[in-house]
Parts: sequence; structure tokens; C-alpha cells
Amino acid sequence: MPEFCDVALPVPLDIVFTYAVPEGMQPVVGGRVLVPFRQQRMSGIVTAVHNEKPKVKTKNVISVLDPAPVLDEYLIRLGRWIADYYLAPIGEVFRTMLPLGAEFKRAIGYCITEQALWRCTLPECRDRRRAPRKTPEDQLIEFRVLDYLAEREMTREESLRAATRSSKALLAGMARKKWIVREICLKRASL
Repeated sequence: MPEFCDVALPVPLDIVFTYAVPEGMQPVVGGRVLVPFRQQRMSGIVTAVHNEKPKVKTKNVISVLDPAPVLDEYLIRLGRWIADYYLAPIGEVFRTMLPLGAEFKRAIGYCITEQALWRCTLPECRDRRRAPRKTPEDQLIEFRVLDYLAEREMTREESLRAATRSSKALLAGMARKKWIVREICLKRASL
């Protein structure tokens, strides 16, 4: 079983990225995998599987999306030729070769942390004199956000903002305080 795989991601860079393959996963050349890239998760095409340890520290593949190749050997060779001929990033070329149903849409979601859930039950948490830097309206919105998230698991940002009338800046501040967690979720785009 290979320890590493090279993945072409749809980013404006003409390189592939090496990821470690966790025990039990079996990526295939031409198949898609979900991998961490910077502060998000991206799907990419596996271009090679191997046991050569890279010189840099590698991140793990999150999941194998396709047990069988979505791009066969011929299409991979064609994609490489197109990338070389047109000086295009290989990951972008492979992305355009996939059917539209294979695209993932990125959505941002929030959930409440255990720390905030525990603090919300304390009487002094509701004391507005504890956070003098916030306006009373902002404090009320923060409590609305916490109450809303306490009743749900993961909530999309649009739904949360509409239900609580919160701003992106307020949610970012709550995330910095570790009251809520911001996650990027991938969902299959509708055709």
C-alpha cells in the first residue's frame, strides 16, 4: 500500500502537492481525494501514488472521494499535454475535464464550542456589565447567536446571519473568543 500520493489541485500553480495516505485509505491515480490546502479543504486529482518520502512535512489526505478513477490514463496524459502546451496549471486543466456534477461548492458553517455552551448556562454570562467594549445591541446579538447554535449542530453562515441579524465581523469576533467555530464545508454543487 502506498504511503504518499501526488495531488493536482485547482489552484493557479503548475505543481502537484504530496500528501500522506492514512492507514486504510487507497487513493487511485485519476481518482479524486479531499485534502487540506491552506485554511480550507479542496478536492484534487491523484496523479501518482508512491512510497518516496518528501523532504517537507506532509499533511494527510482527508478522504478518498472516488474508489475508481474518474480520469483514465489517456485523459491524464491529454491533461498534461494541454497544461504543457497552454502553460496552464495542471489542477485547473483536470478540473475542467471533470463533469459538472463532480464540482463541490464551498459553504461556511458555524457551531458552538463546549466552552461557550458551558458559559451560556452561568448566570454571570448574561450580565451585560462584563463586556463593556460591546454595545448592548451587539451583546444581545451575541447571545442570540449562542442560543441559536446551542439548539443545532452545524449551521450555514447565511442561515445564522439571517436568523440572528449578526454581521460577519461579529461572528469573526466570537470565533476569536473561541465561543463558536467556523468551518468550511464542501457540498456537491447542484446541476
